[in-house]
Amino acid sequence: MWGWAFTMLCEELRQIVTSVGRTTMMKLRFWFASLWNRFDLVMFLTVIAIVNLRLLVKQD
Repeated sequence: MWGWAFTMLCEELRQIVTSVGRTTMMKLRFWFASLWNRFDLVMFLTVIAIVNLRLLVKQD
């Protein structure tokens, strides 16, 4: 799961870097315009939340 999330993150970063636009903000706006990229963002935030919960919550 961690490897899959990492490779997906690398792919999304590649898409942002190679997208049209001169400035970083324009590239991010272009990337965020796609509905599928928004779903990817939600997925990344969910993975981060799961990892934090896994590492921070103690189990008895």
